[in-house]
Amino acid sequence: MLLGFKTELKLNRQQRVTLAKHAGVARHAYNWGLALCQNILTHNREYPLEKLKFPTAIDLHKLLVAMVKSEKPWYYEVSKCAPQYALKHLVEFLGIDLGINHLATLSTGEVFEGAKSYKKLSTKLARIQWLNRRKVKGSNNWRKAQIKIARLHRHIANIRDDTLHKITTYIAKNHGVIGIEDLNVSGMMANHKLAKAIADMGFSEFRRQLEYKCQLYGSQLVVVDRFFPRSKKCSNCGVVKESLSLSQRVFRCETCNNDADRDFNASVNLETAVSYTVTASRLDS
Repeated sequence: MLLGFKTELKLNRQQRVTLAKHAGVARHAYNWGLALCQNILTHNREYPLEKLKFPTAIDLHKLLVAMVKSEKPWYYEVSKCAPQYALKHLVEFLGIDLGINHLATLSTGEVFEGAKSYKKLSTKLARIQWLNRRKVKGSNNWRKAQIKIARLHRHIANIRDDTLHKITTYIAKNHGVIGIEDLNVSGMMANHKLAKAIADMGFSEFRRQLEYKCQLYGSQLVVVDRFFPRSKKCSNCGVVKESLSLSQRVFRCETCNNDADRDFNASVNLETAVSYTVTASRLDS
């Protein structure tokens, strides 16, 4: 059972002033970022053909440093973490669609490529294994070859893990509520045509890292039901298609004539589902 503890700090006058400064800077940064996002939303509604992309938390912090800090020197009196944390929770909901062509497609429009280390080094691995085929099992040369094979396998795994760590750290640090689908990875691996590509991407490891990093950096991870029609549903009007083959990489809606990349459309649907779920839970509480 998890217990919550509320502790009152006994602060002196100087500490109270410092905390008030941090709270003031965070509030100012949040309101500034909120006004900027509201202006973008108004522009997109008035000019649907010239839509502007909503900035990420990193983009907002860069703009804050360039536009605001020079005019308001009191920003430098506090830690940079105060405005960063406020802006992180401003850009709150994020949907992530995992795939084989691109490892992760975010609802912000960002696309992260997978390492595909096994695919890149499979020829080298096959060559070492082929050269080892006639060596006597248990001999010194056989042992040396086994060590080479094991080292290459470890190298492949390290490249994959390094890529996953960089991506998941970036996502967990810069977004408040993150939504991913509850993928049936074992069922997907049953498809022998896609099994190697799926294993090379590391979907299960991606989710594992994201789970503990969200706890570490104060984000919330929401896992959407695997039967949610993220790919078949139009992110613009909400109409769900009866069928959508894997070869169709562009989602085309016959109802509203919306054309979007298949993975991006799915990530936006995940973001919408997460926003509804979290908002409803907050209202109930």
